[in-house]
Amino acid sequence: MNALRIEKRGREASWQHPCPHCGANGWCVGFADGGWNCYRSNSGLPRLDRQGSSYSYYPPDTAAAAPRKPWVAVVEVPAAPLSVLDQAYRVILDHLTLSPSHKQHLIEQRGLPEWFVDQQGFRSAPCRMVADATAQAVARAIPLDWRRVPGLRAWDNGAPHLWWGGEGIILPCRNPAGRVQALLLRRDKPENRSGKYGWFSFKHGASSGAPPAWWHASRDGQAVRICEGSFDACALTLQTGDPVIAASGVGLLASDTVLGWLRVIGPGRVILHPDPDTDTNSNVHHHTHRALQRLRAEHVVSVEPLP
Repeated sequence: MNALRIEKRGREASWQHPCPHCGANGWCVGFADGGWNCYRSNSGLPRLDRQGSSYSYYPPDTAAAAPRKPWVAVVEVPAAPLSVLDQAYRVILDHLTLSPSHKQHLIEQRGLPEWFVDQQGFRSAPCRMVADATAQAVARAIPLDWRRVPGLRAWDNGAPHLWWGGEGIILPCRNPAGRVQALLLRRDKPENRSGKYGWFSFKHGASSGAPPAWWHASRDGQAVRICEGSFDACALTLQTGDPVIAASGVGLLASDTVLGWLRVIGPGRVILHPDPDTDTNSNVHHHTHRALQRLRAEHVVSVEPLP
């Protein structure tokens, strides 16, 4: 077995260390004892995962097949224009649904009203079969540009493939004009993967970056609020009626994109809601102070704690 870094529960195949039985990265899982769960080949022991998807289990002593070349392109490509991204992501959202358990979580655990959940277009991450079918729908809708959409790649046979980061809730990240610029996944079980949140993007494809998101309930507010994290932004816009910009990190509270949005909107007041640990975490305090300086250079800014 190659030098794949693996945890006790297994580690997903990567570009550097592909599955030895199908030669691809993603989906397949290798274990410390040398065994593999392969989702693309069918010559191993047939198994079903918790989502009902079939895979083949290869014990540690199983001879590996000759790896195939997993992808057509191995270099980053520039992302498509926003109009194309919006069209592609709306096709994806139209093909997906929000599971009852995820809807219950948003309403009962996050405190979001049902009308808001429906209005904002939250979705559940699809199973792998649905993900590929969704990718094919995007390729039919934008046949010339789908490879430039972050979260879409091509298999070696040219078939489109949608990024799959595990089970979770998909949050559409829009700009102030309402265009969907990126998709963010909030994983159900972040301990098994790299982080609680993940952007629909591939390492060797078009990058999504980490854009801010514009959240706004149906009422018109008098100020624009800024906070870190989309779920806090949802709660803020529902409580205040003001539009809220959700930064994807404390260092991006006053990013160039955020400042650009504010210049176009021209709000009478900007309200910054720092992270609760600003006073106890020196790194968070530094980035928050820097954001305040950048914002106050152009706007009237006040600071309020998160409710």
